Amino acid sequence: MLHFCLHGKYDPGSAKQGLILIDGDVIDPLVVKGGSLAKGPLVFLNACQVGTGQETLGDYAGLAESFLFAGAAAVVAPLWSIDDSVASALAERFYSDAFTGKPVAEIVRAERASFGSADGHSSTLMAFQFFGHPGMRLERPGVAASPA
Repeated sequence: MLHFCLHGKYDPGSAKQGLILIDGDVIDPLVVKGGSLAKGPLVFLNACQVGTGQETLGDYAGLAESFLFAGAAAVVAPLWSIDDSVASALAERFYSDAFTGKPVAEIVRAERASFGSADGHSSTLMAFQFFGHPGMRLERPGVAASPA
């Protein structure tokens, strides 16, 4: 697994879009696409707007697509700007649920479905998308997952 928790920027009219590092440098989608993620990790991008994509030369482009192209098994990423504290709590719940045998897509769907509930009034809950196989489940090496 790879988890990124930082700032993100999506601006199709700018060359400076992607994951914004603390020094202001940007890891853009082309840099990611040129890399190789040999072990096929799940990538969780907890950064504003980085799930947003565009079409370039008739093909999908964006940070989520770039991680998939580089070898990620799946990507979780928000489409729009998110609230830091809500996104942090969402990530904690995600990881608590992820190793219980639940499909990753179902965890993200449940978070989205909680929007409007007693505790779920932030649009951050609706921002996160899952890009990957809907039946994907996570396992810790050497630890059997409990049945879902």
